[in-house]
Order: sequence, then C-alpha cells, then structure tokens
Amino acid sequence: MLNRKRPRWATIFAAAILLTLFAGVGFFWFRAHERRTQADLLAERGFSILRRGTPGFGSQAAAQFREALTLVPNHPAATAGTAESAARLSNGSFDHALELARRAVAADPSCSECQSVLGYILGVRMWRWQEAGNHLKRAVELNPSRATHRIYLTEWLMVQGRLGEASANAELATRLDPSNSRSWTILAAVRYFQRRNADSIREAEHSSSLDPQHPSALLWSYHSAMRLADDENAALTLRGRTANTPRSFTPS
Repeated sequence: MLNRKRPRWATIFAAAILLTLFAGVGFFWFRAHERRTQADLLAERGFSILRRGTPGFGSQAAAQFREALTLVPNHPAATAGTAESAARLSNGSFDHALELARRAVAADPSCSECQSVLGYILGVRMWRWQEAGNHLKRAVELNPSRATHRIYLTEWLMVQGRLGEASANAELATRLDPSNSRSWTILAAVRYFQRRNADSIREAEHSSSLDPQHPSALLWSYHSAMRLADDENAALTLRGRTANTPRSFTPS
C-alpha cells in the first residue's frame, strides 16, 4: 500500500482555516466580554443613582439599566435594578417589580444585588417578611462587604425586633461605606428604636452633612428631639436645618 503524503499547500490551507476560526471565536468572545463589563458598570452606576434619592433619580437610573439591558439582554443586575426602580416609583401594585426581581434571581442566584433587591421588595413593599429575610441574608452571605445589603438587612432585623443585631449591621454598614448617608440614616433609625435619642440625632445630622438632600435623616432627628421634649430643635429640623446653639442631650 502506497504512503501518500498530503500536499503541503493542503496542510497550510487547513491551518489557515483553523487560525481563522480561532480568531473569529476569540473576537466574538472578546466582544461579549467587553459588552458584559460595560453592562456591569452601567448597572452599578444605575444603583448608585437610584439609591441616592435625589430629584429625577428614577428616570436617570432607569436609563442606565436600559442601556445595560441593550448591551446584554436579561442582564441579572440590570433586571434587578429595573425591578427596584419600579418598586420605588410605584404608588400602587408592586407585582411587576416582584416579577422582575424573581426573574433576576432565577437568571443568576449568585447575584447578591439580585437577592438584595428581591428581599427589599418582598419586605418593605409587600410585607412578606419571612421570605424577604431569606433573600436578604443570602445577599449578605454572597457579598458581606456591600453596605446596601447591610442596610436592607437592618430594616428587616428592626421589623423583627432584633435591635442588637440591627445595630451591629448598621454600624458595620457605616464602616463599609462611611460616605454613604443611607448607612448613617439607618443607624439613626436603630438608635431611635433603642431609645438612644441623642445618638439618633447625632447620626441623623451626620447623614444630613453627607447628603443634605437625603430626606429620611431629618425624620429621625425630629422624632428624637420630640421625645426629648426639645420642641425648638424639632421645629428647626422640620424646616430642614438644625440649631446653631450647642446641645447637651442626655439619652433617655
């Protein structure tokens, strides 16, 4: 039987085809990776805008999530962001927001942001606290260093009356993200329910110093001042400012 060698040109041609195929696959992989990275950044930016709570935040955040979903359809974090936007802006039913959040978790159960948003909607918006707690705790397990996950879990712990654990989570949130006014606001809320009114006022004022437009901080300062029978500073808080005179509150 004769040994026939493949012509050299055939070998070169086959190698060229393989190189072309590998180059094409590599290019498409690179483009997909690039789109995914950009979508991740857009989703992160959307969450940052959404949770700041400044005027026009809803439409600005939604635009970031839409762009992310254009790059990567069904992007889990962007889907979760759309769900939270819908939940925050809705005055009626939260069913659509819940459906989107469940879809995000189903697409990627390891997405901590998805778990956190689902827990937030189930708890704060729908009062389904037991199911909410499962997702909020899972979010913290997946990403313990995310301050927002700690904030949402603190809200859940306060509803459960577990103020010691709520305090520890809120304090950790302020250490994880010291410049986040929402971390200080949730700590002010915990201090109020612990009847540590002077501490609640201090944390609320620090929150306001970080973000004067954050609306919830002054609420806890007002309630704490009222509990301390400090009508003057309570009235000033309602007008969006604090007294210039020094305070000497004693926690009740």
